[in-house]
Amino acid sequence: MKTVILSMCCAAGLASAAGAGTTTVLTSFGNTLFVTQGGSTTSFPISDDLTSMAVAPDGTIWATSQTDNDNDGFYEIYTITNPTTAPTLNPMGDFLLDNTPSLTFINGQMYGLQKVAGQDNDTRLITINPGAMTQATVGNTGIFNINANGLGYDAPNDTLYTMSKGPIGDTWTLDYTAVSPADPTNTLVGSLGERTNNHGAEFYDGVLYVAIQDIDELNPGMFKLRLGTVDTMTGDWTELEVLADNWDQANGLQVGVAVIPTPGALALASFAGIAGLRRKR
Repeated sequence: MKTVILSMCCAAGLASAAGAGTTTVLTSFGNTLFVTQGGSTTSFPISDDLTSMAVAPDGTIWATSQTDNDNDGFYEIYTITNPTTAPTLNPMGDFLLDNTPSLTFINGQMYGLQKVAGQDNDTRLITINPGAMTQATVGNTGIFNINANGLGYDAPNDTLYTMSKGPIGDTWTLDYTAVSPADPTNTLVGSLGERTNNHGAEFYDGVLYVAIQDIDELNPGMFKLRLGTVDTMTGDWTELEVLADNWDQANGLQVGVAVIPTPGALALASFAGIAGLRRKR
């Protein structure tokens, strides 16, 4: 499996994103959706406790539920409409075999992470087909623990970034890993050194966006929800916003991150798709 060293740091990626227009980042924490744009954040209540989000190439925002709401042994998947004004969860299926705390898209295919049943130290990479309401296992990632979550795909370098947490003494650190989608075994890149209980991620326009539920060192019963970026070459964390401060620690609430493409980026993707169809013809 190849190891990819990126030449673009977060600062360069942020400049690129800024040049294309204001970036809108969605962060879910339980049944609250935070919308960050232009240095300010608005929060909205939503109708289910989400565990992950991702944006498809056509701009559709997908999300998964943290809870088997109808106790049928399967977990729900949604699309989100009107995310910046009146977020609405639209049920699209009830077929996921487990809580899926991470989503991303690779070449138009939806991927996710799920815990391997009976193995606290292993997580499987899966593909998801919402139209057929099926999932398929790509393979086990090997070293991630039960709290593995956060996926972001760097298309130019064909690298999928995934995240897990691991104890160092009595603290938690956020580790991030680069893997090839074709080979879900992983290569450790480094550690952020940030305390976290849950986290989510998405790679967009050269930038790895990450949100973490940061446990308060002085008051373990409270936490901050922090949004930032990670330099995938150095591991440096750059904070963008504190989305929530002094919140009660709520076990089991997971974090999802999605980035809404600018209209120009969606138009470019559509043009590329049309051009590809013309070449095939």
